[in-house]
Amino acid sequence: MSGRYTTDHPVREPLGHADAGQQAAPCDPFEALADLGDAGVIRTDADGNCTYVNQRWCQIAGLQPHQAMGRGWLDAVDIEDRERITREWMITADTQQPFTMTCRLRTAEKMTVWLLGRVAPLRDAEGRITGYLGVITDISARKRAEKALRITGQRYRAAIEGQSELVCRITPGLKVAFANEAFQRLLRSQRRQLIGKSILDFVPREDRKFFRARLAVLLPENPSQLVEHRMLLPSGQAAWIEWTQRAIFDMGGHLAEYHCVGRDVSQRKAVEQDLQRREQQYRDLLESTNFLITQVDRDGRFIYVNAAARSVFGLEPRDMIGQSAFDFVHPDDREQTRREFESWIRDRRSHLTFENRQIGTDGRTLHMAWSISAHFGPDGQLTFINSVAHDITVRKQAEEKLRASEVRYRLLAQNVSDVIWTLDLHQRLTYVSPSVKRLLGYTPEEAIAGGLNEALGPASIRVARAIAEEELAAERDGVVDPMRSRTMDVELRRLDGTKVWTETRASLLRDGRGRPLGFVGITRDISDRKEIEAQLRQAQKMEAIGQLAGGVAHDFRNQLTVIRGWGELLARRKLVAGVGEQYLNDVLKAVDRAASLTEQLLAFSRKQILHPEVTDLNRLVDETVRSLRQIIAENVQLRADLSDGLKSVMVDPGQFQQALINLAVNARDAMPEGGELTISTADVTLDQAFLRHNVGASMGPHIRITVRDTGVGMNEEVLKRIFEPFYTTKAPGQGTGLGLPMVYGFVRQSGGYIAVDSTPGRGTSVNIYLPRVACALEAEPAPASSAPLPAGSETILVVEDEEPIRHVMVQMLTECGYTVLAAANAREAKPLGEHYEGDIDLLLTDVIMPGVNGVKLAEQLRAARPSMKVLFVSGYADQALSEKGLDGRFAELLVKPFSSDALVRAVRRLLEQPPAPPAQDA
Repeated sequence: MSGRYTTDHPVREPLGHADAGQQAAPCDPFEALADLGDAGVIRTDADGNCTYVNQRWCQIAGLQPHQAMGRGWLDAVDIEDRERITREWMITADTQQPFTMTCRLRTAEKMTVWLLGRVAPLRDAEGRITGYLGVITDISARKRAEKALRITGQRYRAAIEGQSELVCRITPGLKVAFANEAFQRLLRSQRRQLIGKSILDFVPREDRKFFRARLAVLLPENPSQLVEHRMLLPSGQAAWIEWTQRAIFDMGGHLAEYHCVGRDVSQRKAVEQDLQRREQQYRDLLESTNFLITQVDRDGRFIYVNAAARSVFGLEPRDMIGQSAFDFVHPDDREQTRREFESWIRDRRSHLTFENRQIGTDGRTLHMAWSISAHFGPDGQLTFINSVAHDITVRKQAEEKLRASEVRYRLLAQNVSDVIWTLDLHQRLTYVSPSVKRLLGYTPEEAIAGGLNEALGPASIRVARAIAEEELAAERDGVVDPMRSRTMDVELRRLDGTKVWTETRASLLRDGRGRPLGFVGITRDISDRKEIEAQLRQAQKMEAIGQLAGGVAHDFRNQLTVIRGWGELLARRKLVAGVGEQYLNDVLKAVDRAASLTEQLLAFSRKQILHPEVTDLNRLVDETVRSLRQIIAENVQLRADLSDGLKSVMVDPGQFQQALINLAVNARDAMPEGGELTISTADVTLDQAFLRHNVGASMGPHIRITVRDTGVGMNEEVLKRIFEPFYTTKAPGQGTGLGLPMVYGFVRQSGGYIAVDSTPGRGTSVNIYLPRVACALEAEPAPASSAPLPAGSETILVVEDEEPIRHVMVQMLTECGYTVLAAANAREAKPLGEHYEGDIDLLLTDVIMPGVNGVKLAEQLRAARPSMKVLFVSGYADQALSEKGLDGRFAELLVKPFSSDALVRAVRRLLEQPPAPPAQDA
């Protein structure tokens, strides 16, 4: 219900009760606004009588509107508060300032209501007070809550103060905000002395960092914790306090304060510290002993291991605790140890001693002597087992070594191939091992009786005695060296009169005090070593001869090139006639024979150049088989199975035949008791399936050459390594391990593939696959004649350090119409090739020259002239050339000595090749 009540206007009824057609009174905005609020609003005249009240005020005061109008507003105030409110009102009247009041109001129903009001004076235009305006709020509910809170606070304070635990509140700045009586008693201080002081003042300095750190971990999601620290007492001592700390956060998550409840645990801590001190003493004792002390539970798992045990097993405690003790027992002793342990537990014996072997983590075997005792609980069940062990590994090893040493010495002396002997100080034999029979043919008794002197001979005996005297003299002079020994090589005579080379090593034999007793020595047969040394010297000599032969052959080829070149030029110019012409022909024939000799020298020195050509393999295999019959043993049946209509391959015939010979010899050696060796050929096509299982092979038509034997075969491990240089399964001195690697290199260099199939006891098959070529076999080249040589007009740069060879090559090419530029070496040729204004169509260069070789020179010049062709000439295969290889599109090799016909035709053939590709970076 709403309405407006004033002294100036009659009370208006609600709109619903007006006469029909009657207009409603105009609405006062102030009064309308007052009716919308929850606060009571009153307006009085200057004497305090109500001239307006809103509905809310009527509800608060329990009055009807007509009862409140014209009545002094102070009449409703409780008598106990009226005088105070009157004074405050009079002050407002004097100061003409608003005032706020809190008072009780006695309603018409005799109920007390708490009010909170704001009263302000109303003034006219001249500033005189004409009345008052008050806004009143019912705060009864709040007052009741405050009262309940006070009661609760009193109860809480009484509970806190009555507790024996320490209670305090601490601000975020660590100031004491509250301390109960127990806290005050502990610190012997009044509350006023504690409030506002830093809590750190009561914490020992060494504990303050810990105290701060523990408070810092309290967060809204984890606001409480249990912590112990010390507090300083007025006596200067420190008390241990166990605190339950809780952080209080406001609605925004900001720290408001800390609530702490604690109790004095100093007595408990003293007991704990005493126990810890005693435990540490026992632990130090256990950790410092050299005995292995362990404790295991009823399941045999480690509970404790001391430092000695950790050291022996090489493990940290975390790696042993919880592990089964049986896991550390040697596998050979594990089952026996487990049976003894279980039997001991069943019998409920208190102690057990035994020895066993343990395994350390490094794999060492450790011998241990154990003494263990069991502890049973009140229920009779096993609780834990204490063990004390002593490492007796050194003792056991010493015992074992002594036994092994005795056995080894006895076996060594009886079975070793070396002769062991001892002499007394008078240089008389006191012992000779039985192996003297194998070495010299004497029995030990015969050797001691004088046979050894017969084997040595007077000269060797004198040398041996002189050495013995030197050693004894050194001992008398105080030069004592227990490790000193003397060694000499002696040629002995056997009982049957044959001789054998031996190496004798001798040293002084001493007693326990280090005093000389005589001599002990070992004499070894070194005949094989002497023979190997002789073979090594022979091999080194042959290697030196090979190097010399290669050098001589190279220089000889240069000279033959000059002789052949000028001889052919003389023949072509018809400058010699009659008998002189016959002489000249004989000279040229001699040059050919000399060239053949140089080929043999180069083959001996392994500096031969491959000459691949289109070849009929059946013919080569047939020729090789006929040669092999001379070197294959009679108990080996040699058979050739050649396919009809075999296609041709591009291969060096000589090297191919050598490869077949190497394989045949290997097959022969694999059949010491005889067998069958078959060499066969066939046309095959390698497909993708073959390539999947033979990495490195190329797809397409090939010729397969198979060398099959019925020998001992090879296992998988040997098959993996057969192509490794110097790997051989033959006995020392029977093979170098280079045969199969040379075959492999030849096949791969020829563009082919090699595969080996072998089974122990069932023989070996070696399959060589060489690519087929489509072109037909070329006829044998016709011998040089006086027919005109092919001419040309191109420009050729000739580089040769041998002046006679350079002159003859220049003359040969000039006579055929070429423009020739000549240089003695790369230093002269490089500027000539780079700055010559015209084209240089071909570089003709020796491979081996002082300084920059021909291959490097070709690379440098072709970088500036990429279309230039290169013709190399050499007496043998230079490594620089073989590393780079030859590409027939821009480079070829001509071997010295060569004829003018061969030179000019090689030049013409190379010049007529399609344009060369650009030079590539090395």
